[in-house]
Amino acid sequence: MIDYYAIRIRVEPLAAGNCAKFADEEALAAIGEALDMQEYYLKKEDDEGVDYSEKIKDYDSLFHELIYRNCHSNAYMDTLIPIHKKMTKYRKASVRKVSRAHDSVKEHREIYNALKERDAEGAGELVRKHVANARDSVAATDEE
Repeated sequence: MIDYYAIRIRVEPLAAGNCAKFADEEALAAIGEALDMQEYYLKKEDDEGVDYSEKIKDYDSLFHELIYRNCHSNAYMDTLIPIHKKMTKYRKASVRKVSRAHDSVKEHREIYNALKERDAEGAGELVRKHVANARDSVAATDEE
């Protein structure tokens, strides 16, 4: 699992940087919609006390996959999509932690804002931090 994070922490910022440079408005809107749905289900979970972690994880996956698909690099996309899918059980455990789910969605909002601003360097750095935080959260879950 740590090897997957090591790959993601190096490649995903490159994909996000490319996405910031090359994604069209339709792609950015789709990324924003995936994020809006994450925020919707997180708030609904908070308000209702119902477990929506599966929905939150699904929209988390879509958020990342849309970045990969709109980075204009088949190599990045072909590397990241299978890794992200292999990590599903770890990501699911991570979003079940309410504090991590909130942090993750906040980090996604920051990434999305950088993408919309066409800030390739900023988007890459925010993604690197996001993946590192996810890695640290999963490692802490494994220790519990």
